[in-house]
Amino acid sequence: MRRIRWTRRGLLCAGVYIRVLRLRATRAGWGRSGLLGVGCFSCSSVGRASGSTGLNLSWKLCVTIMRLVILDNYDLASEWAAKYICNRIIQFRPGQDRYFTLGLPTGSTPLGCYKKLIEYHKNGDLSFKYVKTFNMDEYVGLPRNHPESYHSYMWNNFFKHIDIDPNNAHILDGNATDLQAECDAFEKKIKEAGGIDLFVGGIGPDGHIAFNEPGSSLVSRTRLKTLAMDTILANAKYFDGDLSKVPTMALTVGVGTVMDAREVMILITGAHKAFALYKAIEEGVNHMWTVSAFQQHPRTIFVCDEDATLELRVKTVKYFKGCQTWDNLTLTFTNLITPLIIRSRLVMILMPVEIFMDLEKLGINFDHIWQKTLTVLNPMKPADGSIMNETDLTGPILFCMALGATLLLAGKVQFGYVYGMSAIGCLGIHALLNLMSSSGVSYGCVASVLGYCLLPMVILSSCAIFFSLQGTFGTVSALVIIGWCSLSASKIFTSALAMEGQQLLIAYPCALLYGLFALVTVF
Repeated sequence: MRRIRWTRRGLLCAGVYIRVLRLRATRAGWGRSGLLGVGCFSCSSVGRASGSTGLNLSWKLCVTIMRLVILDNYDLASEWAAKYICNRIIQFRPGQDRYFTLGLPTGSTPLGCYKKLIEYHKNGDLSFKYVKTFNMDEYVGLPRNHPESYHSYMWNNFFKHIDIDPNNAHILDGNATDLQAECDAFEKKIKEAGGIDLFVGGIGPDGHIAFNEPGSSLVSRTRLKTLAMDTILANAKYFDGDLSKVPTMALTVGVGTVMDAREVMILITGAHKAFALYKAIEEGVNHMWTVSAFQQHPRTIFVCDEDATLELRVKTVKYFKGCQTWDNLTLTFTNLITPLIIRSRLVMILMPVEIFMDLEKLGINFDHIWQKTLTVLNPMKPADGSIMNETDLTGPILFCMALGATLLLAGKVQFGYVYGMSAIGCLGIHALLNLMSSSGVSYGCVASVLGYCLLPMVILSSCAIFFSLQGTFGTVSALVIIGWCSLSASKIFTSALAMEGQQLLIAYPCALLYGLFALVTVF
């Protein structure tokens, strides 16, 4: 990867200059195309790259995160993977209109993970009632009830032990009349489900994922695939060693299908897969080792045991084990502090990658924070009615702290007023909304919406640091901000609570609350 030089004004936020330097593949064990934690920054109007890279900058910032989690043995690796899946589903808070979508593999590697998930379900810790699953592959011509079909595998080893709706468990039909139509329909179902939230996969000794064997396209989609002789020979042990009984064709998701998932977790265990793991993370992307494509996925986790790391460099193993130690420390650390995340159309201040991911484990969803912030910033755009499904208080707490801090910098010690007015105002509007709405609303949801809509007031208080808001200018600015905050809050409430035609009625008490904040800010 060639060196990219950035101008100083390219990445600027709060006086902090961020420089992106090249990271070599031999340093810390990442592939040539992989970037440790930070993918590519791009800001077309604020920075430029020079050299012969031909990088065209746009208004986007991509964060590429690749983790290698090393456990002592297969059982611990399986337990870690199962806990991760469990946490992801719980954090997502699936419901009747909000399904978590999970991609699943077959084979011997995920069996331990499935057993743990079944255990969590039986203990009452996890439900699959609102989970949709999509399996990676299926043999062609093998009856569904055949003991070696992947339908039988999934139902015997997983599905029949949990509370998943059979209609939500999607497995390719290798006996379909039109196999290509079956593949196309499978892709369509994934799209209709909103894409895969977490795709779990395993690999073979040759680095293939699903039936994407060496030489497969790295942008391939779900398709009919003729199996390589090596695969047929390897599968003969499941068919009494009789090659004539082994299917020679299969339906499989493509590498591109898995790459479209929002997150990918790949399980790699055993010394016989050590060379494949080496190819996956220490060498470049190569279609002969299809698992290497996931170096370029925005969020990939390789979960392996000690035996699978035998081909890796010692410093690679030490590096990732060091990351795991940091991972454990930050779980404790992030319980004590509120992290700083500033995200706008121009720039993002990035925390260390491990802290970022651990905050998500704690239930802090940065995508939701960003979407709610955008909703507030554009009060004229209709709000999504599901925006209040997530009772998120991280953003509101951050904005309250920011308002208090900016007032302090403006010479007004008003932290107590900010928190007091916030709590009392939320109580009042909570009571009012429950009287007006037949469905009712929780105090947490009210606090979340009112807190996010405090953002324009933070902008006003920031202006007070640099110039006086006394006089006509300050009065007009305060009125505009009050209207902005009130319109955003009432828009979200009316959309979420199905109270069409009552926005102005809701906006009035909101305006009274934000008017108090404006008085503290201006005077």
